[in-house]
Amino acid sequence: MGQDILRLGKRLQELDAPELTFNPFTIARYDRHGFPPVKPGSAVRPSPGWNAVSITVWKVARLGLYEKHPEIRLWPDLVKPTERVGHSILLYYVPYPAH
Repeated sequence: MGQDILRLGKRLQELDAPELTFNPFTIARYDRHGFPPVKPGSAVRPSPGWNAVSITVWKVARLGLYEKHPEIRLWPDLVKPTERVGHSILLYYVPYPAH
């Protein structure tokens, strides 16, 4: 995953992403890797804009839900990723709602 974090930082710079919603597998200083501001995400719906999902956090930790609420469908189960970054991270772009 470490190399994929570097790849994700580079890709976010290429995309000129203003922010990222991400529940990472590890704690890191993402600003050191070219990340925009990072905010935590929800297990049930993506945030507007760029969302990254660690496949490990999705499949093993259920985006932080673990064994709680097994009836809840996780949003990455329902949404196709925009692209894959390395082997362990999926990247999604969710349009902002029209005003």
